[in-house]
Amino acid sequence: MKLLNSSESFFETAGGTAFLIVAIVVVLLLLIELNYKFFTKYALDFIFALIGTVICSPVMLVCAVIAKGCAEQGESIVEKTPCLGSKGEVVYVHSFRGITRCKNVLRIVDVLCGRMSFVGIKLMAVQDGALISDEDMQRFGTRPGLIKHFVNKGYAEMTYEEMFEMDIAYCKKRELFSDIYKVIYTFVNFVRGNGNAYLGETAEKSYAQVLLDCGEITEKDFKRANELAQSAIEKYDKIKEFQSDKQKHR
Repeated sequence: MKLLNSSESFFETAGGTAFLIVAIVVVLLLLIELNYKFFTKYALDFIFALIGTVICSPVMLVCAVIAKGCAEQGESIVEKTPCLGSKGEVVYVHSFRGITRCKNVLRIVDVLCGRMSFVGIKLMAVQDGALISDEDMQRFGTRPGLIKHFVNKGYAEMTYEEMFEMDIAYCKKRELFSDIYKVIYTFVNFVRGNGNAYLGETAEKSYAQVLLDCGEITEKDFKRANELAQSAIEKYDKIKEFQSDKQKHR
């Protein structure tokens, strides 16, 4: 009884309250970490993307006004770029037309809508999907990220094959604290003005172009991959159009 009273007295003190708060936070972080790969990563993406969208709304408004001035008559102020998303499916990511530095601020909305993640694999062109091996397709086990997961591991000479290897490893082992570190690392690099040298050959050329330049595929293979990409995009657009019409007629 004395021990129980002593414990109650301890938690009524400032030190006891602080201890209890820390204990609760630790337990919550452990629960988030244990479920991070399967659920909480995307739940946190949604929550922080929602907050980010609200915070960045004034910037988006300014960008929209500038894009309106840059766009030709009848043109949309938003550019939609087809890319490969989670599971290798076609997704459209968005940016403001005619703007440079802040054009990709709309990607926060892509995270909010589940097309991207804050930390994930590098976006790739749809054309590349026809040339990636079945083994390397494992990289699409997670969503593309605003921040590349290899931001702290890439280097100037990195190849696509090396990136794929890191991508697959990341998909198999996604961790909360590792992603937090990558976000902080990216912010520090941005403040320092560091560029994208860590992207290696993936910065300038598509995977298809690299394979063509290396002689691993022919010009015919390159064109065929492009045709398959166009077919996949058209199929995706038709499905979305059908779903939209179906919603309208309900």
